[in-house]
Amino acid sequence: MNATAQIFVANLAPGVTEAELRRLFGEHGTVSEINLLTNHVSGESRGMAFVAMKSHAEAQTAMNRLNGAVLAGHALVLNAAKPRRASPEVKVKPRWRWRRRRQ
Repeated sequence: MNATAQIFVANLAPGVTEAELRRLFGEHGTVSEINLLTNHVSGESRGMAFVAMKSHAEAQTAMNRLNGAVLAGHALVLNAAKPRRASPEVKVKPRWRWRRRRQ
């Protein structure tokens, strides 16, 4: 079983790249994946990322050492990522109900 630990990284500077994050977190363990959140229209960074580490111990070490560390002039905020909640099915009710006229 290949268990990875996800770290949520907030307060990233706009110019931070995936390579910079991989280098920074790679000093504290094996990085499996990095997902840098960007605006889907402009492509600019939203200042947040998810970093997947190979083990929970490596993730905990990285969080302890890098939380509050300064990268590109911004103090990083790190938390353990919460699992994504399943989105509830939305049932749309019609606003108007069509009725036949009484005669």
